[in-house]
Amino acid sequence: MSDLPQKYDVIIAGTGLTESILSAALARVGKTVFHIDRNPFYGGEFASHSLSGLI
Repeated sequence: MSDLPQKYDVIIAGTGLTESILSAALARVGKTVFHIDRNPFYGGEFASHSLSGLI
């Protein structure tokens, strides 16, 4: 992990739809983005899970 940047232009917490669009837009214009989520899956309230993942 030593090859990861030590500084970022933006830190975005959450991987819901809004956060993901914002993260992509900022990265597209050249910003360094650190995008994290407290959950082990992406999507926030919009996430979809497999049946086995729900059981």
